[in-house]
Amino acid sequence: MQYEKDPTVLAGCLQGLSYLAYDSDGKTLEAVKYIIGKARYDDIEIMKAAIDCISSLIKYGNKKTAKEAISTLFLITSGPYTNIIQKYARQKIKNIV
Repeated sequence: MQYEKDPTVLAGCLQGLSYLAYDSDGKTLEAVKYIIGKARYDDIEIMKAAIDCISSLIKYGNKKTAKEAISTLFLITSGPYTNIIQKYARQKIKNIV
């Protein structure tokens, strides 16, 4: 994924990862964070897919992954993202809690 630049492809990859919700070695969350770091702060398609993936890792991942994923989700709520993205992340947090 590090060489892919098409936002639609990246969002699709993130959606696939969210259905798998598997991260035994931390590399899935690492990839999600990498994509978030490369995405434009207002790229709603990629960020919503990333938030969905993070939410799945929280629900179905091991404790270590879930803890780091929760932290990442909270960072999105206060990061330099559009209000739409921040609200979406907050809603996911509410659904988890």
